[in-house]
Amino acid sequence: MKEHLCLALLKNCSTDSKEVVKVLNYIFATICLKFRAKLKNEIGVFYPIIVLKQLEDFSGTRVPYWHRLVVVHCLQKVCADAQTLVDLFVNYDCDLESVNLFDRTVLALIQLVQGLSYSPEVAEMVPAQAKLIRNEAMKCLVLILQSLLAWPSEEGGCDKPSQNAEKGSTVGEISSDNDAYQSMPEGLQENENGRKSPTKEDAGTPLHRSTSNLETREIEKRRAHKLGYEAGIALFNGTPLKGMKTLQESGYVGKSPAEVALFLQTTSGLEKSKIGEYLGDHTEECVAVMHAYVDSLDFTGTTFDAAIRNFLSGFRLPGEAQKIDRLMEKFAERYYTCNPGSFRSADVAYVLSYSVIMLNTDAHNPQVKNKMSREDFIKNNRGIDDGEDLDQEFLKDLYDQIVRNEIKMRSDTRRPQAGRRPGPAGVDAIMNLLPGRRAHPSFEAMPDDVIRSIREKMEGKSDSTFYVATNYENMKPMLEAIWAPLLAAFSMLLEDSIDEFVTRSSLQGFRAVIGLSATLYMQTVRDTFVSALSRFTYMRTPEMMMPKHVDVFKTLLEVAEEYGNLLESSWMYVLESVSYFEYIHQQVNGMSDASLFSPEHLEALSPKEEGHGGSKYFKRLSRKGSLSTPHAVPGIAVATLDSLDPGRANSGLIPQGLPPPGVLDFVEASEVDRLFASSGNLSSDAIVHFVEALCMISQREIASHHTPRVFSLTKIVEISQFNMNRIRIVWSRVWTVLGPYFAEVGCHPNLSVALYAVDSLRQLAMKFLERDELANYTFQDDFLRPFVLIMRKSKSVEIRELVIRCVSQMVLARVSNIKSGWKSMFMVFTTAAADSEKGIVQLAFETIEKVVREYFMYVTETEVNTFTDCVNCLIAFTSTRYSPDVSLNAIAFLRFCALKLAEGEIGNIEHADQDGNPERAAISGPLFSEKEAHMFFWFPLLAGLSELTFDPRPEIRHSALEVLFDILNYHGLHFTEGFWERVFSSVLLPMFDHVRAEITDATTFEDSARRAEIDAWLYETCNDCLGHVLSLYSKFQPFLKQVFPQVISLLVGFVRRPHERLAAIGMHSYLSLLQQSSSQFDDKEWQMVLTALQEAAADTLPDIAILTEPHGRRVSEENPGSAANHRKYRDLTTGAGSRKLAEVKTRTKTQLLIVSSISQIYGGSFLEIPSKYVDVLLDVVNSCAAHARKVNSDTVLRARVIEAQEESKLSAAAVLPDPPLQQLEDEASHAYLSILMHALAVEKTEGASSIWKDANVEERLVQFSMLVLDNFLPKEEEKGAEVALVTARTPLVVAVLRALLSFAEEEFKTHLSELMPILTHLIEAEYSPSEVTKAVSEVLVGRMGKLVVEELV
Repeated sequence: MKEHLCLALLKNCSTDSKEVVKVLNYIFATICLKFRAKLKNEIGVFYPIIVLKQLEDFSGTRVPYWHRLVVVHCLQKVCADAQTLVDLFVNYDCDLESVNLFDRTVLALIQLVQGLSYSPEVAEMVPAQAKLIRNEAMKCLVLILQSLLAWPSEEGGCDKPSQNAEKGSTVGEISSDNDAYQSMPEGLQENENGRKSPTKEDAGTPLHRSTSNLETREIEKRRAHKLGYEAGIALFNGTPLKGMKTLQESGYVGKSPAEVALFLQTTSGLEKSKIGEYLGDHTEECVAVMHAYVDSLDFTGTTFDAAIRNFLSGFRLPGEAQKIDRLMEKFAERYYTCNPGSFRSADVAYVLSYSVIMLNTDAHNPQVKNKMSREDFIKNNRGIDDGEDLDQEFLKDLYDQIVRNEIKMRSDTRRPQAGRRPGPAGVDAIMNLLPGRRAHPSFEAMPDDVIRSIREKMEGKSDSTFYVATNYENMKPMLEAIWAPLLAAFSMLLEDSIDEFVTRSSLQGFRAVIGLSATLYMQTVRDTFVSALSRFTYMRTPEMMMPKHVDVFKTLLEVAEEYGNLLESSWMYVLESVSYFEYIHQQVNGMSDASLFSPEHLEALSPKEEGHGGSKYFKRLSRKGSLSTPHAVPGIAVATLDSLDPGRANSGLIPQGLPPPGVLDFVEASEVDRLFASSGNLSSDAIVHFVEALCMISQREIASHHTPRVFSLTKIVEISQFNMNRIRIVWSRVWTVLGPYFAEVGCHPNLSVALYAVDSLRQLAMKFLERDELANYTFQDDFLRPFVLIMRKSKSVEIRELVIRCVSQMVLARVSNIKSGWKSMFMVFTTAAADSEKGIVQLAFETIEKVVREYFMYVTETEVNTFTDCVNCLIAFTSTRYSPDVSLNAIAFLRFCALKLAEGEIGNIEHADQDGNPERAAISGPLFSEKEAHMFFWFPLLAGLSELTFDPRPEIRHSALEVLFDILNYHGLHFTEGFWERVFSSVLLPMFDHVRAEITDATTFEDSARRAEIDAWLYETCNDCLGHVLSLYSKFQPFLKQVFPQVISLLVGFVRRPHERLAAIGMHSYLSLLQQSSSQFDDKEWQMVLTALQEAAADTLPDIAILTEPHGRRVSEENPGSAANHRKYRDLTTGAGSRKLAEVKTRTKTQLLIVSSISQIYGGSFLEIPSKYVDVLLDVVNSCAAHARKVNSDTVLRARVIEAQEESKLSAAAVLPDPPLQQLEDEASHAYLSILMHALAVEKTEGASSIWKDANVEERLVQFSMLVLDNFLPKEEEKGAEVALVTARTPLVVAVLRALLSFAEEEFKTHLSELMPILTHLIEAEYSPSEVTKAVSEVLVGRMGKLVVEELV
C-alpha cells in the first residue's frame, strides 16, 4: 500500500486541479500526523515537493493563490500538533542527510507574512486574497508557538519545567498511560511495531523502533553539527579554499582527494561556479582533487558530446584560461582512457573539447551575429587527429547536437532560494526537475524519469529509524532556529499594521515565544522579546500612543503575571513600562509624585552633589548579568536598556507629552497593582530578580535631583511587607538587594527623598523586629546594616539625626526582640560618637546610657559577641571632643562592663580551671586565661582605656588611667599568669612605646603644640602610669614572674633615652621597684636587675669627643670668604651640633642619676642586697668615675672642646664646665670610695661571708687610692696649667688620705712601700693645697709615727 500511495502522490504532485490538490495535501497532512514513523524517508522527499515548493515560491508567478492557500490550510493541521513539529525537527532538521523541514517551513511562513504585509497608507490597495494568505500564515505561526508551549500537557508529552519550579531543576519525563509509550531517559522515545504513536490523533499506527536511544544532548549535538556543516557550505560559496579547509577541520569532509571530489559531486547547496573555481585552482591539493573528480566519471561507450555534457553538469567553467586548460586537459585524458579506440591520442580529445566549447558559445550567445556554420566547424577541426581529419559524419553529428541542445553551465542551479538552507543531494535537484506551471490550468503529468529518480531517493535512504521526542528540552534548538526571524516579523506587523487580527496575532506570538524561552531558560531570547514588547507600549512617547499600544501594555502585564517566576532580568523591562504608565496616569489625572519632591519643597539643595545619580551598587547589579543587552537581530531595532532612552540616567523616567484622550481608559489601575500584590506568589529566585529590577527602576526614578519620583520606592516598601513572611533564607537573599539600595537612597542629595527612604526603612525594620530570632543568626544584623551605611555616608545632619532617632525608637520599642541587631545598632551609635554635631552625639549617648543602665541583660542574652561591640561603642564616646561629661560617663560605663565580665555574667564563656594558688582561694567567680575567647572580651576594653591615657584632655587621661588600673587591681586575682602576660605585653607596656621612641632632649620639634602635648603626658601621666604598673607588679608579683624582664627592660629603656626627665623617671621607678619588691627577689631576679643597670650605665657614658668633630660643610662658591667656610668645628648652636651638645649634657646627668641611685641601693637602710652582687655595683660606679677621670685628664680634648664652644659662641649657660665631667668624677669617686670603705668594714666583722673576701675590697681600695693620689698633682710639663683641676680634686684626695687611716697597721705596713713615694711627693709639691698637706701630715703622724717608734724600740 505504501508503494501505491507514494506513486499516486508522485504522479499528482504537479497537478493543476484544485480538487486533486486539496486531496493531495489532506492525504500528506494525514501522513505527517499519523504515519510519519513508517514513512520517514517518504516524508523527507514529499514535504519539500508538496509543501515547501509552494510556500517558498514567493514571487507567486508559478504557484496560484488557491494552491498556496490550500497548502497553508493543511499546514495548520500539522502546526497544531506539537508532537509532530518536534518529531519533524528531531528527525529532519537535526539529521545531516535530511532537509530542514521545520526551519524552512517557519521561514517560508514568515516570508508570506512579511512579503504581503501592508502599511496603513496603502491598506485599500492590498488585495483581499493576499491579506487572507497573510492572515492564514499568521495563524500557522501562532499555532506553531502555542502548540509547542502546550506540548508537554498533551498526551505522550513529558513533564516540562513548571513556572513555579526553581531554576536549575531537572526536566522530568513521564511515560504515557497507553501501552504504546515507553519512558526513555535519554529524552527520545522509539516505538515498536504494533504500538501507538504518541500523537493524539494516532490510533494503532505502527512505528519503527530504533536500535539505539538518543539523549537530549545528542539531539543538540546533531543539530549543532548540521548548523556547522551548513555554515561551512556557506563559507565555501564565498571563499572555496577557506570553506573547504573549515569543512575538513570540522570533520565534515575527508582529507583525501577522492573524498573531497565525492563531496563536490554529491553535496547540495554548493555553487557550481565555486566548485569550478576550486577545481581549477593551481594548488597541489586542488589539482589532486580535480584529477580525482574527473577520474570518478565513467565515459565508457559515451558519445563525445554526452561526455562533455556530463563533465560540465557538476560545475561551471572558471573564467581564467589556465584553469580551463587544466580542466579540459584532464577531461580529454579521462575520455581517451575510457574510450581508447575513439581517437589516436588524448590530444585529439583535448583539441576537440575546446572546439565544442567554442561552438556552444558561438551558437547560443545572442550577441554573436555571424554564427559558425557546419562547414566552418569541420574546417576548424581538420588535421587534429595526428595530421589527419576526423570522420566528417562524426563532426556533422557533433555539430548538430551542440546547436540543437545547448550545453548549459549555470552558476547556481543547485543554490537554494532565499531563506532556505542547503539540503542533501537529490532533493533540491528533484524539485528543480519538476515541470513548471503554465498560465492555463492544463494538467501535465510528472515525467517518468523524475518519478524514477524520486523513488530511488526514497528507497536509497539508509537510516529509516524514526525518533519520537519526549523531552521538553528538545525544543531549545527549535526556538534557537526561528526566534530571530519571528521577532522581525512580529515587530514589523505590530509596528505598521492597524488590523486588529494582525495585532492580536502578533501579541499572541510574542506571548508564546516569551513563554517558551522563559520555560526553556533561554535568557537572550526572553530578554529580547520582552524588551521589544516593552518598546511597543510607546510609554516613552505617550503622544504617539494608540489603543493597540495599550493592548501591548496589557499583554506585557499578563506575561509578567503568568511567567513571573521565569522572567529573571526581563523584569526590568516590565517594571520600566509600569513606571512610565504610572507617571502618565498621574499626569492625566493632574498630579505627580515628582512635584512633591521638587526643590521648591526643600529648604536647601546642595549644588555640589549634582550628578550623584549613578551608584556603585547599581553598577554591580548590571555586572551580575541580569541586565545584559540582548543579541541584536538583523533588520530590526531591538529595545535595550541603553537604547530605550539616551541620556536617561538622569531623566528620572519621566516621559514627554501626554497620550490622546481616552487611550488609558482601557487599563485599570488594579491591573498594575495586582502585579505588585501578587509578588508574594513568586518563587524564591523570582522574587530576588523582581526586587533587583524594581531597585534599578527606582534608582533611575530618583536620578534627577530636581524632579525625583518615588513610585518604585513606594512599591519596594509594599512588596517588602508582602514578602517579609517568607522563610529566612529567601528573605535574606531579598535583603541583600534591598539593604544596599536603601543605604544608597538614604544618602540621596535630595533631602526629601532621603528622609522618605529612611522613614520607609524604619517602618520595615519595626515590622521585621516583631519576629523573634534564634541565637547565632544574623538576620537582624543584616536587616539593620543600611542604617549603619547611611550614618557613615550621609552628609545631611537631618538624615543622621533621623537615623539616631529611628534606632533609638527600635531599641525602646523592640528591645526584648533584638538579638543580632545589637551589632548594627552599636555600629550606628559608634559612628554617631564621632559626629561633628554635638546634638547628635548627645542624642546617641542618651540611648546608649539607657541601654547600659536598664537593658544591659538583653545585649548579651543570645549573642555574647555584642558585648565587644558595646565596649567599642563606649570607647568611641570617650573620644568625643564635644562633651567631657559624655566621655567621663562612658569611661565609668566601661568599669561597669568590666565588673559584669569579671563576674561571669557575659554569656556562657568557658572559664579556666583553678590553678590551686592559695591567694585565689578568697575570690569567687571565673578565672580568665590567655585563651582567645577570653582575650576577645577583655582586650578591647583594656586596650581602649590604655589608648585613652594619651587623650589631650587631662581629666580624661586621669580618669581612664584610674579606671584601667582599678579594674586590674580589683579583678587581678581572676587572671592567670598567661593572661597577665598578655595584659602587660599588649596593654600596659605599649602605653610607653611611642614616648620611648619619640621623646629626646635633642629632638627639634617644629610643632610646639605637639611638644607641649608630649611634655604634658610626660610630666603628668607617664610617672603615674609607671607608678601604677610597679604597684600592680608588687601586688601580683607571684603571678607576674614571667613579665619581670619586660618591666626591667621598660625601666632601663627610659634610663637609656637621651632625655633628662625620662631618665629621672626611669631611675626613680627603678628604685621604687626595688623598694617595693626586692624582698621577694631571688638570685636570678637580682642578677637581672643589676645586669640591666650595668648595661644602662655603659650605654649612657657621655662622649665628649663628638663635640669636636670637624666641620663637614662644603665651601660656598658664591661667598667663599664667609665665616661658615672658615669654621673648624661643627656649629653647636643649631642642627646636629646642637643635638650632640644636648645629648652630652643629658648623658652626664644620667650618669649622675645612676651613681646616686647606686649609693641609695647600697647604703639605704631599706635594702639588703646580696653580698655576692656588691662587685657589680662597684664595677658600675668605678666605670663611671674612670670614664670621667679619663676625659678630665685629657688636656688636648678639653682644649678642643673649649675651642669648639668659643667658635660656636655659646652662651654662658650653655657652655660646658672645664673640666667637663668633674662633677661626675667627684660624685662617682666619692660613691665608689664610700662603698669600698663600707665593704671593708663589713669584711672585718666576725662571720663575714667569704664573698666579701672574694670581692678583693682591700685591693680595690688601695688601687683606687693610689690612682687618685697619683693623678692629683699635674706632671712637670703641665704645672701652672691645671690649677683648677687640682683645686677640684682636693676634696677627693683628702677623703682618700683619711681612708688610709682606716687601714689596720699590718695592712698599712703591707702597702707602705707603694704609698710612701706618693705621700712624699704630695708634701714636696709646690701647688699642694693646705688641706692636702694637713691630711698627709695626719697620715704620717698617725701611721708613720707608730712605725718609727716600734722600730726604735
